[in-house]
Amino acid sequence: MKTRLIGITILVVAILAVPGALYAQEPAAQPDDSIGEMVLKAGGSEIVPIWAFCVPAFLNPGVTTTECSVPPLPELTIGHGWFSADETLRDSNWQAMTWELYLDGRQVDLSAFGTYDADLPQKGLPGRDADEEVITKLRSWDVVLGNPTAGAHTLRSVLHLSQQVDDGFHVTEAGTYELVVNFTVEAAPAKALPETGGTTPSGTLPLWLGVGGLLLLALGLGLRRVSGHVR
Repeated sequence: MKTRLIGITILVVAILAVPGALYAQEPAAQPDDSIGEMVLKAGGSEIVPIWAFCVPAFLNPGVTTTECSVPPLPELTIGHGWFSADETLRDSNWQAMTWELYLDGRQVDLSAFGTYDADLPQKGLPGRDADEEVITKLRSWDVVLGNPTAGAHTLRSVLHLSQQVDDGFHVTEAGTYELVVNFTVEAAPAKALPETGGTTPSGTLPLWLGVGGLLLLALGLGLRRVSGHVR
């Protein structure tokens, strides 16, 4: 009887362990892979970043958690980045970094997406006038989220810094920095039914202008806040 109970216990433990093992072995997401109804791809240099709406900065070694809301957009850049005073410092800093990215619990294979470099205007940098705009040099992981579904999602970005780095504005100590972004994609507004007779529905033009203005604002903010700089 005792042997039989031990056998049943082992079987139950094995059954419970299998799903966890399968989850752990799930391959990292590649370009064109889906997470639910959402699709990952590259090509984010011209797309509004999530950092236009969510705080991108790692504060200290350890875990920082932030919450934010994102408007309904067809695409959203979700890769983290790093800026420095010049290209030489950026390249040197980047060599000391190892990054991880997870979306809704699924790891993203960053090497498969690659990076892009861009000029990033910044204000309020140390040692500069508060209103002085400085063109910094950004490098960002090129990960784009297509068809972000309405509702709650979690983006987890991890930076392993093997040594102290100086980007020309800040000195950042070696360590592991993790940013957990709990973001909610807002539901798209209901479409107005067209009126008979082929006339333009009342309120359509102001709505279109409002959305266009929001995208321009988001893009402008993104150019200034896309960096994943450690603070």
